Amino acid sequence: MIGGAKLTVSGERALLLVAVAMTAALVAAAAYSPGGIVLSYWPHAAVHVGAFGAFAIAWTLALPKLPAPLLMLAGAAIGFAHEAIEILGHAHPFEIDDAWLDAAGAIAGVILARLPRWSSH
Repeated sequence: MIGGAKLTVSGERALLLVAVAMTAALVAAAAYSPGGIVLSYWPHAAVHVGAFGAFAIAWTLALPKLPAPLLMLAGAAIGFAHEAIEILGHAHPFEIDDAWLDAAGAIAGVILARLPRWSSH
């Protein structure tokens, strides 16, 4: 549902493709060392929250039948996994603060994507 309008099956499939592509991009950014340089001009916290917020919005819209808490948990877990992959890809210790920012972005993204559905009840 986008803006109160229910998506068609083809619309959900298109969003699923976007969500998978975003997942691949996040994994690549974590695995490839210069990945962090691309977004270095933006405030650090905004990059994490924004990227995982957009990621969660895409997955939430692509999978409208999944419960919001499950989507939030999955998004947060992927944020923690992303930071774990960076241990090897960026050769630095686990960044717990970044993992929490990723999780916050994922939770906010699910809430934003579900607001139209929740407010229409």
